[in-house]
Amino acid sequence: MFIKYQPDELFAFFETEPVYIGDEAAEEMLYVYEDNGFKLTVLIAVYEKSIDIGISYGEYTVLRQKFQNVSEISRNSMNDLIISTDHHAEIHLKKEKQIGVVVMNI
Repeated sequence: MFIKYQPDELFAFFETEPVYIGDEAAEEMLYVYEDNGFKLTVLIAVYEKSIDIGISYGEYTVLRQKFQNVSEISRNSMNDLIISTDHHAEIHLKKEKQIGVVVMNI
């Protein structure tokens, strides 16, 4: 299996194309979004079904977390990026009003 996603939804959220790690066919992608000194980085490994999320401010790491068993990435009506896992967890990436990550067990 692999992570289900729409490339245009990722582009709309991050406002940039991804940087591919290694061969593009391997589908390991790095996305970066920056705002007011904060940086949100998301490394997506489609075939490994994992996502590594990082938030930093300047030189300081605010958050670094890796999530396994990711099944789908989509956007909601509030422009959040929703990451769903096989274990009924949702990770919401936010960029408006500020960069943030909310992890919920559903």
